[in-house]
Amino acid sequence: MDQHAFDRRLHALAGRYRAQCLWDLKPDLDLQHRDAATMVLRRIASCADTSGFVEARGLLDWLSRTSNAGSAVS
Repeated sequence: MDQHAFDRRLHALAGRYRAQCLWDLKPDLDLQHRDAATMVLRRIASCADTSGFVEARGLLDWLSRTSNAGSAVS
């Protein structure tokens, strides 16, 4: 998955679970920031159904791998 695919999947997932898990967040929350994306994915993983949990965890894993890949290079 590349960054563009991650962004598409993140926005789709956030839209799908906005009413259930993200109802108290600003509608214009900028998901381009890693901290915001991580927070949204963690909230979805903690309160969504099984499908949402699995997708959120997969995106969190991808986000973690991409951030660790940059720090692994010396």
